[in-house]
Amino acid sequence: MSLQYIFGGSGAGKSTYLYNSIIKESIKNPLENYIIVVPEQYTMATQKRVVELHPRKGVLNIDVVSFERLAYKVFEEVGAADYPVLDDTGKNLIVRRVLEQNKKALRFFGSNISNTGFVSELKSVISEMLQYDISVDKLLDINKNVDNKSLLGMKLDDISLIYGGFREFIKNNYITSEEILDLMCRKVTESSKIRGSVIAFDGFTGFTPVQYRLMAILLDMCKEVKVALTIDISEHVNINEGIESLFYMTKDTVAHLNRICDEGHINVDKVTVGEDTVLTRFAASKELAFLEKNIFRPGLRYYSGKVNDIVMYAGITPKDEIQYVSGEILKLTRLQGFRYNEIAVVTGDISVYGKLAANIFAQNDIPYFLDQKLHVTDNCLVEMITAVLDVIEKNYTYDSMFRYLRTGLTGLSDENIDILDNYCLAVGIKGRKQWSTQWCRKFRSSGITTDLNMLNELRLNVMEPLTELDKELKEADGNVRLMTTALYKFLVRMHCEEQMSLLAKSHGDEYRQIYKKIMELFDKIVHLLGSEKVSVKEYNRIMASGFDEIKIGLIPPTKDCVVIGDIERTRLDNIKAMFFIGVNDGYVPKKSDSRSVLSETDRQKLKEMEVSLSMSVREKAFVQRFYLYLIMTKTSGRLYITYAYNSMDMKAILPSYIDKELLKKCFLGMNVLSYDDTAKEHSYIKIPKTELEWTDENLAKYLTDGVALKLYGKELTRKCNIV
Repeated sequence: MSLQYIFGGSGAGKSTYLYNSIIKESIKNPLENYIIVVPEQYTMATQKRVVELHPRKGVLNIDVVSFERLAYKVFEEVGAADYPVLDDTGKNLIVRRVLEQNKKALRFFGSNISNTGFVSELKSVISEMLQYDISVDKLLDINKNVDNKSLLGMKLDDISLIYGGFREFIKNNYITSEEILDLMCRKVTESSKIRGSVIAFDGFTGFTPVQYRLMAILLDMCKEVKVALTIDISEHVNINEGIESLFYMTKDTVAHLNRICDEGHINVDKVTVGEDTVLTRFAASKELAFLEKNIFRPGLRYYSGKVNDIVMYAGITPKDEIQYVSGEILKLTRLQGFRYNEIAVVTGDISVYGKLAANIFAQNDIPYFLDQKLHVTDNCLVEMITAVLDVIEKNYTYDSMFRYLRTGLTGLSDENIDILDNYCLAVGIKGRKQWSTQWCRKFRSSGITTDLNMLNELRLNVMEPLTELDKELKEADGNVRLMTTALYKFLVRMHCEEQMSLLAKSHGDEYRQIYKKIMELFDKIVHLLGSEKVSVKEYNRIMASGFDEIKIGLIPPTKDCVVIGDIERTRLDNIKAMFFIGVNDGYVPKKSDSRSVLSETDRQKLKEMEVSLSMSVREKAFVQRFYLYLIMTKTSGRLYITYAYNSMDMKAILPSYIDKELLKKCFLGMNVLSYDDTAKEHSYIKIPKTELEWTDENLAKYLTDGVALKLYGKELTRKCNIV
């Protein structure tokens, strides 16, 4: 029983040292088990890395797993209650149902139930309670120490009510993903594979309370536990200066683990990596090595040499930034021997820069992978489902009907929908009765002919599937199972699966996945709420809550491509050139989302009562510096930092403080490139909608070409003619 820390700065070689030590020990002791635990999204890359480092290019007694996968391995060995795991979508559905059942009893949140995003926020608080090991009984005890008439007291009353209803709903039927590790803590002591093994943790910046509880058990069971943590070798690990310290999270993690070891009388050892600079990631770049040692540190230290490996660019708009990035990528790959998979583009705001970069890269034949999970709420099939439920709920109002028809999946052409739209507006068609009876009124203007036969034919085409769905929903009498079955039959009648398959051929894998995801949601609704009785309005809200949590993840189209990612989500490895774009105030560091059921004041009061929850906005702001430090030191060769003076709608925006940190504190000799400095060099880069002249003469042509804009930003392309 022992704990070994592996300390070192970013790029010092901690992971390489850890994997090599595990490989050597595994070869020497082939009958022992070795387990490497990494974050979920990093398991495949770590497996590949271990195999590459292994002299035999294969592993038999080394497993690379995440916390969750480790739990399932234990359950497979020792057995556990085989309850289905409730994901975020399932939680949303249950929280929505519990809210509807208890809305009259809510003291504070009663008027917020119908607000957009409220169910997800409440679900997040419940997940937080589960993650930080706060039970319903413990929450009730906490509430006893709070003034019952205060805002916090009323909020805790409502949260306790919903939390208790949620726990009661899933009791003996499901477990949440947060409870998997709690169950593992109760079962892991029975595992012979874990007992006496060597377990290593890599890639973590900290752990949750339940993970610490599990690690305490593992430290008692395992032969050795190794933990790789990022911290400058000059720092005093056991002296924590507070949240303002760059390495606060590492020191806090060490303090927690040391406390566990002291209580269990476990030996602690440490290894420091990175003292030999030749073996670090930055061996070939003095500027990047200096950046790693000095960024976000107190005191003034200046780099005296010429700055070649760090470049800063200021564009007029984000589009100018991407133009510069595209030109540099083509230069690196065509003239300097870089591979596309050795280049990464990261940003603090993937919603602004992601699609823009993907679009311009596609125009210039740069292979890319946009590392972003897509929300399905913007998809045409999801829009069709929510719209058709709106039609039934709101009795065929004009807005709901044409929201449904404009989804493009009803089988009607745009021209026919426009004809229906004009007629309904002209003669005032609205409501189920008017849509169900023969149209005989004509346009009032004598100059416009009204083809009533064609209009009635279109009306019948629209109403046939809607009438069938309406009838089946009424026959369901509020039964969720029967209502979901009726909706499924409607999708079959409309040939939605075939339509999604056709769209997938021209618009990507997102459309191929969406139908399957919707069927999975239908299954969850039936399994969780199948016997419940609800109105169409409530069923519509439940369906919308389910869609809110569905995200689609895509896989890279090829190994050799540029990754476009987010500074927090994206995991990068073996990067030689990195473009850090959109380094503007508000994007980097990212503004914290202050929307929450519990306000910052509430969290501060709970913290004073020694109730452990997730970080406050202030704490997150300091912690973001650590993530920025990690992402800016991922590249071994070149770092490009870009920002814009204006947003896409030409509103002035300020550079991030990081730009000043680099220019005024670290690299005084670094120049900031501008659009004028690089425009001629990058004149061959294709930019969507550059220098379009919106004259009367060519307006019709551009509008005709604009058909490409209909689906997900396929923009017009023209060649730049920069003088």
